[in-house]
Amino acid sequence: MRIIRSAAVLIVVSSTLAACSFFDFFGYEENTGLALIERPEGYQSARFGSRLAATSTPDRDLLAIGAGSRFQTSVFLTAQNGDLVDISSPWDTFPGNPTVADLELSNTGADLAGLPVWGDSSVTGCVGIGEPVDNADIAGEFEPRVRVVCQAGSGLQTIVRPPEFGNSRDFGRHLAAVRPGVDGPWLLAVASADYAMVFSSRFEHSDLVEPESLERVEIVDIVAGRLDAGRFFLALGGSSANTGGVYLFEQEGENSKEIRQLGCLTRPGEPGFGGNLAVGDINGDGRDDLAVSASTRDDRLDAVHVYDIRQLIGAMADASNVAECVEDDGELSVTVTPTDGDLDVSCDGGCAFGTSLAIGDIATDNAGAELCIGAAYATVEGQRQAGAVYIYRQVQDGEQSFSLALAGQVIDSAPEETHWFGGGLVVAPMAGRNELVVGATGKGDVYIAFCTGVGQDLTEGADVTGDAHGAIISTRCRP
Repeated sequence: MRIIRSAAVLIVVSSTLAACSFFDFFGYEENTGLALIERPEGYQSARFGSRLAATSTPDRDLLAIGAGSRFQTSVFLTAQNGDLVDISSPWDTFPGNPTVADLELSNTGADLAGLPVWGDSSVTGCVGIGEPVDNADIAGEFEPRVRVVCQAGSGLQTIVRPPEFGNSRDFGRHLAAVRPGVDGPWLLAVASADYAMVFSSRFEHSDLVEPESLERVEIVDIVAGRLDAGRFFLALGGSSANTGGVYLFEQEGENSKEIRQLGCLTRPGEPGFGGNLAVGDINGDGRDDLAVSASTRDDRLDAVHVYDIRQLIGAMADASNVAECVEDDGELSVTVTPTDGDLDVSCDGGCAFGTSLAIGDIATDNAGAELCIGAAYATVEGQRQAGAVYIYRQVQDGEQSFSLALAGQVIDSAPEETHWFGGGLVVAPMAGRNELVVGATGKGDVYIAFCTGVGQDLTEGADVTGDAHGAIISTRCRP
């Protein structure tokens, strides 16, 4: 049973932002619009909230939550009035689906991706669920695939299968979704440890995408973003024996199945570089920008690098070949490091700044996307590894195409050690507004931070309550 109830969170926005004072935001400490989704029964110590995906339909929004491999994915719906309803397991709608025992043996839920439309344009609200099989002992019992499940009642479930060649056991380990053009189809990018492919309703799949490198590369993350003229790019985070890197690809032409590598990127002294990726248009030029951090919480470099995709492509064009990586020594990126805010949050000694990344236009007083950065090991009010989320916003400084400044921080108002608040992040549509969803992966809880926005005339507070059936009723914090 999923328990959804109101909870408290402390959100403070820097006093440098327009149309909002420190007092306005501090007032939400006791009555904030933050909902808590507790870890389902049976997850035990699994990091519920480490996998998050969201999508929007004309009348519903979907939020999918998982804990990675071997655990079912929980899916929640929001109705037009903002109520949040658990639709239980997406497996229940379809006959012949795997048993719980099968799910525990296979790697279902390894990654998630939200797809507003998939296939038939009349069917909306779909979630891609990766089901790789990278355990050699069970490779003959299960088929690696990606299951695309759409909202209950639609009757649509699609199975995306790997190509019939090569090592495909871990197909579905990483997922990403993108819509390059306004009128074009939604695309689903699927990666294994060695290669990636892009699937569409207009073509079965793209050519094989394999990182060309001087060393063997293992893919550890994938994102897909928009380029101009309805084209997309792929960024693959990869690790090798000596370093980490980002491998950049672009679609040759609109609706083309051909994808070519543009080059690769490394940062000296950052072996985990490329482990976490996010895309979104931060600088407002119509193309998605790329945010990159390190791979694990042990890589305590506490830095996130943001790249203007056009400038990055230009730098790679100057390289002698695509296999020889371009080194970024700070000239190609805007580097964000933990910034002191108004809350009692410390990154002294390393806070895993960049544990998770999300870019999206959360409901604020000014247009444009924000960069949200999870710091799962941050010390909060003296509680070690309680975790925090930092929110950065574009500012114009006249020297660069864009730069970023701290806009606010989000923490649990009752922080506890090793809760890892910020272990998972997604910007999710919620009844007409984009809201920040945060996984506290050490505890196994997920928080929906309604009303993180400013300038919305919310002087009366959020007033979010929970009823006995777990529905969320919000009378404020809505357009």
